[in-house]
Amino acid sequence: MTLPKQIKANRENTKQSTGPTTELGKEIASRNSTTFGLYSNKLIINSNYHTENKVDYDLLIEDLRSELNPQSFFQEYLIKKIANCLWRTQRAAFAETAHINKQLNNLDEKIERELLIHKFKMRNNENAQPLDFSSPDTKEFSNLVGVNSIPDKNFATKILYYEMRLDRQLARTYDLLQKIQLKEKLEQKEKDKKNKK
Repeated sequence: MTLPKQIKANRENTKQSTGPTTELGKEIASRNSTTFGLYSNKLIINSNYHTENKVDYDLLIEDLRSELNPQSFFQEYLIKKIANCLWRTQRAAFAETAHINKQLNNLDEKIERELLIHKFKMRNNENAQPLDFSSPDTKEFSNLVGVNSIPDKNFATKILYYEMRLDRQLARTYDLLQKIQLKEKLEQKEKDKKNKK
């Protein structure tokens, strides 16, 4: 999520903005509320169990706009795709954290299972030492917490696949935006040269 320091910096940067100056820029800006508002409402989770902050999403788009300086409607679309990739990546991190929290919150069941397994093994081995999960300082407890501080294999595979897909999409979209902007800069330079002659 956006830090208070970032929000303050965004507000200060916004004060310096004069907005679009060309007719094309003004036309694009006039459609922002429709284009981005409708799409962001579909992307932002708003349920009884979890709600994402639409203001943070809007600030992300504004940050990307000021950093990447889109000059056309298509470039605005690419900015939105980049924002969506970043937003979903953030959501993946949230999901991973929630999954780990769930695993850690279910430690009592795992401790009971480990104790039962160990008691069964102790019947066959007189020299076996009893497990001690009574304190967070014990080796057994620390090991169990450590093992459950990363997602289980199925969830880790799912989240990794999701993040890799988002990273590829982000890289392709950013690369396309950079190519378009470079092409337009070169075309503008050519026009400027012709106008000087």
